[in-house]
Amino acid sequence: MRASPPGPSPARFDLRAASVYAVLIRIGNSLQQNRFVRAWVRPEGGLPVLRRLSGLVGFLSFCVAAAAQNAPPQTQESPAQKVDLAAAPSEEMMRVYAQLRSLQGSDQWGIAEGAVWKRDAATFTFKDGRIAFAAPVGGRVLAAVFTGQGTFELDPPTAIDKQQIARFAKGPKLVDDFRQAVFFFTDSSWDELAKLVHVRAGGQAQAATKAIESAQRKYQEDFNDWWANQAKRNLTMRNLAARMLADLSDPSSRGFFLADFKTEHHDDLLYEISWNRDPLLLPYYNRDEEVTLVHYKRGEYYEWWAGFHVAEEYARAPHPEHRTLLAHCREERIDAEVDKSNHVSETAAMEFEVPSSPARVLPLNLDGVLRISSITGESGKKLSFIQEDRKLDSDPWVILPEPAAAGRVYKMKISYDEDSTRDSRIIHQEGQGLYFVGARESWYPSFGAFDDRTQFHLHFSSPKKFKFVATGRPLGSKKDKDSVESEWESEIPFSVVGFNYGDFVDKSQSDSKLTVTAYAGREPPDELKNLSAMMDMADLSQGPNRSQSIEAQTGIMRGGFNTASNAQYAAAEGYQAFKLFENYFGALPFKSISVTEQPVRGFAQSWPTLIFLPYDSLLDATTRNSLRLQDSAEAREFYNVAAVHEMSHQWWGHMVGWKTYHDQWLSEGFAEFSAALYIKASEPNKFKKFWDLKRKWLLNNNQAGHHPVDVGPLWLNFQLDAYLEPGNSFFLRYYKGSYVLEMLRTLMEDARSQNPDARFIAMMRDFVTTYTAKNASTEDFRRVVEKHMGEPMDWFFNEWVYGTETPHYDFSYDLKDAGPGKTLLHVSLSQSEVSDSFLMRVPLYVHVNGTPRLLGFLKVKGPNTATADVTLPIRPEKVTLDEYHSILSTVKQ
Repeated sequence: MRASPPGPSPARFDLRAASVYAVLIRIGNSLQQNRFVRAWVRPEGGLPVLRRLSGLVGFLSFCVAAAAQNAPPQTQESPAQKVDLAAAPSEEMMRVYAQLRSLQGSDQWGIAEGAVWKRDAATFTFKDGRIAFAAPVGGRVLAAVFTGQGTFELDPPTAIDKQQIARFAKGPKLVDDFRQAVFFFTDSSWDELAKLVHVRAGGQAQAATKAIESAQRKYQEDFNDWWANQAKRNLTMRNLAARMLADLSDPSSRGFFLADFKTEHHDDLLYEISWNRDPLLLPYYNRDEEVTLVHYKRGEYYEWWAGFHVAEEYARAPHPEHRTLLAHCREERIDAEVDKSNHVSETAAMEFEVPSSPARVLPLNLDGVLRISSITGESGKKLSFIQEDRKLDSDPWVILPEPAAAGRVYKMKISYDEDSTRDSRIIHQEGQGLYFVGARESWYPSFGAFDDRTQFHLHFSSPKKFKFVATGRPLGSKKDKDSVESEWESEIPFSVVGFNYGDFVDKSQSDSKLTVTAYAGREPPDELKNLSAMMDMADLSQGPNRSQSIEAQTGIMRGGFNTASNAQYAAAEGYQAFKLFENYFGALPFKSISVTEQPVRGFAQSWPTLIFLPYDSLLDATTRNSLRLQDSAEAREFYNVAAVHEMSHQWWGHMVGWKTYHDQWLSEGFAEFSAALYIKASEPNKFKKFWDLKRKWLLNNNQAGHHPVDVGPLWLNFQLDAYLEPGNSFFLRYYKGSYVLEMLRTLMEDARSQNPDARFIAMMRDFVTTYTAKNASTEDFRRVVEKHMGEPMDWFFNEWVYGTETPHYDFSYDLKDAGPGKTLLHVSLSQSEVSDSFLMRVPLYVHVNGTPRLLGFLKVKGPNTATADVTLPIRPEKVTLDEYHSILSTVKQ
């Protein structure tokens, strides 16, 4: 179907024709009166020039009249002169922001027939239809609406990304049709569209406004981090209008492109390119990729289908990385008050710099229920800022009075106060004297939790009757009538800070260099109290003649509903884990670690020097058994390793951070591996079972019928999750990530050394030393591994981090007499279910006097069989392949 253009107004063209005719007549009259023209006459009389001019006037008048009948609509004039927002007063910036918040349609439109629009890996083909444009703001056209018949094609740049999109598109490219698309942009999109279509006036502004407003309202009301929207599993995006303002006022920003469209077979899609700034979509994942594709069902779920760099970057490196922050906070002093009603109010003084951009509008990270009352600059002058209602896209943005200058250090003070509902509070009471601190990454302003690193100084005022602990080194505390004042300071630049408090019993274990203190609730949390009350009611309902109490009938042991009795055990376990990890990974500057109870079940977390453990991990094992909390092997393992896993995060996550979400396995995978080290040291008979459980989750079917390890590479992390398989990224980040490190440890093991792990320990300590108080990438870690392995390790990382293959091994051996006291060992190892280039070295063990000893490694490449003959000085009891299940594989032997 071809779109017919709306008819032009005849009066407009009549007027234009009359105007041109009048001008020509005036020119003719002027020439007749001109003395120079009058002098230019032939002797025989007459005015040939004027006669010719009169003829020209008549001819042009005829042409104008004809054009009035047949001319196309008026060609689009260039947008109004661009406003220099970089130098505009803040009041003007806020006025422009208000316009950006509610973009309007215009009558500018164009026929899109056969137009092909390339946006990096995506191609929009407008087969038939029209494109309507938004009215300019600040002299810029920033949105467009396509209606008609179009096709979207995404051709990802790498094999990894093609495999990822094939999960949803059933092929290496995604191709689908759409009938409407809304585009928002601050990049060169307007210029490109103006070349593709003939832009003209006379369009239906109201229809364009309706489509643009609908999209903006969706982003503002639904795609934010308000708790109700998160409960609906909506995606999160930055404030669109604020991002537009930031781009329009920063000449170094290349802007963004965002397409929102509903396809015929793949439902709603959002495609974004953010050329050299953090993305609008999924902003809290710490990423440096420019291209994003998200599939969503509003109010139900979203899936991250693609995320990669622009095509040109892959010509320089197979795994490009260039994570840089727009702004960096060097120091931050937080003065916070937690009042008797658990209400939070604060002032944060930030000292920051903007290293490489003359930006004026800076995004901040702060929970939406913390309402900013003022932001002031160095001189105390108020700065303008953006923060929408807490239920909307409330991410705050501060407007600097002038463009930022490289090398200059800025200061600002932000005052804010909690304005929350029962469901959105920063601190939730979960028992008598027990509190759950939420918004752990956003209770204070920052330029990116786990992304930026800052030297923090914390000052708290908290209720006097409770014990208060926070991240960093305690500087002192004092009490007054109703509150306690405490000061804390970070030993190194931290990527996140936090606190916990409550009516705690505390126990410690220490030496001259370290104190680990465990804080457990004096009273049980509400969940256990409510259970106990229900049991009492059930007892009463049975009457006085009951044969057994509910406690006896259910086996639930209420006498163990006391976490305080295990505080000393928690302190001792944390201390032992710290000392083990210190041996493997090197010393830390932290002199004290707080292990604190949080009154929620099954959720543990670690902040610098401050660990949050769920209350159920502080119950004794007998009580947990009676509550049926550890009926599965997975549950038992969680309770066995939760505390030590979190302790290891003092190295993995805090001492050394991760650069982007691709690299988060360097934190969670390393912490899970650290837990395995603790099991190996404390309960060596459970070491093999630990890895068996990891294999089970990685190599068995998930609820969608796929092996998580086959879905995609560890490298993709959160992209691997989907509506029907939400746990993929967890299994790979934690379990495969830990396996990668265990395989490296095994490959570096030297059975002849007094300490078989000496090379591995040297490597891990080097990694920590090199990246102390920094965020490392996978490629950074690979370079450290190569340094200590003494060989290129791209083969290993390509297979286990960037790849998805899992080998199967068939192993057999034969022992023969080789003379006096000697034995000839013949081994055969077949590798299968892998590609021709897949290379692995697999450990071989001989068992002597009941103890397995590492003999060496069998190297095999591709689906082949490797054999070897070894003369042994003794006859082993048996020979095994990968005795401790340290290689992620399946084995038949």
